[in-house]
Order: sequence, then C-alpha cells, then structure tokens
Amino acid sequence: MPPASSATKRVQGKQRPRSVPHKGPLITAVLFTIAFYLCLVGLFAAIFAFFILRNVPAAGVVIGFIVISSILWLLSYFKRREARCPLCQGTPFLDSRAHYHVNAKRYFPLNYGTSNIINALVVQRYRCHYCGTRFDLLKRPDKQIRRR
Repeated sequence: MPPASSATKRVQGKQRPRSVPHKGPLITAVLFTIAFYLCLVGLFAAIFAFFILRNVPAAGVVIGFIVISSILWLLSYFKRREARCPLCQGTPFLDSRAHYHVNAKRYFPLNYGTSNIINALVVQRYRCHYCGTRFDLLKRPDKQIRRR
C-alpha cells in the first residue's frame, strides 16, 4: 500500500491552529467582556443584598453597579467589534445574522461569540464561527519565529 500524501492525511477541520498576528484588540475585547460579566455578578449580588437589607447604602451600590455595568457593556461591545478575524475579517467575539461555518462550535445556552470569549479566556484558543479557522493566542506569528 503506497504511503498517503500529506494532503490526504489532513482531515477537514483538524489542522493546527493558526497564530494571530495582532493580538491586542482580541485580548482587550476578552478582558472588557469578562469585566462586564463580573460586574453583572456583582450587580445580582447587590440586588440580592438590597432585598435583604432594604436600606439606602445598598440601593446606592445597586445604582453604582448598574452604571458601571452599562459603561462596561458599551466598552466591551465596541472592543468586540474592533476584534477581527485575521483571515476572513469577521467579528469572532460578536454575533451577527451571517451564516455560521459547519465547524463552528458553541456551548448550548450561549451564542457563538460568547463561546469564543470563554474559549479565548480559558484555553487561549478560539474558532472563528464565520470561516471555521482555529486560532491560538499563544502561538507566535511566523515572522517572529524566523527572527530568533
């Protein structure tokens, strides 16, 4: 039996993740979104404390969390819009009504953008749900590897 060529060995969707040439917008989008989610947790805790304590300082904390979470939501939205896929120029951290790739993965109650945020935070990898390409945030671009 003849050996299989390297092109036939590669199964669709199983290639290694690509590097990201400009990680700055992606990382800031993840950080602002996680700050927004943490602020939402604080808001729910403050609302719970307000219903238990029923005093003015607890109401001030709730109002403060509402203001901070709305500002963080706005900032995270714009940062997620700035974060682009290096290959297809889509927004992998923000959903739109565009057609999703067959290899796109998501966690059940969440959408594709939120699933990519969680993947980028936890395992430092994400898959663009528009082109289906996997990206690794820790992998250095080829130009930086050749210089060393």
